[in-house]
Amino acid sequence: MGEISEAEKHFSEAVRLDPRATDAHYDYAQTHRYAEDDAHLSALEALYLKRADLAASQAANLGFALASAYDQLHRYDLAFTHLQEANATWRTAAM
Repeated sequence: MGEISEAEKHFSEAVRLDPRATDAHYDYAQTHRYAEDDAHLSALEALYLKRADLAASQAANLGFALASAYDQLHRYDLAFTHLQEANATWRTAAM
């Protein structure tokens, strides 16, 4: 458990240093436990709205991170929507 907590701190610092580092957002989402009023969730949502400015792989990272956050919050409709969009975007990036 301590290693996950330590990893979360490092990912949080990476996001703080570069808010557009979508891989850090994704990794942070895998270690963080979300609450409805979570500041990171708000930041993810705001960045996701600007995803047209990002590479496809970056937009997919954000979608996967949001899917993880919404899944934790039992907001399965939003989690599934973001997961579908992220997978479609990822496939586009892979081509």
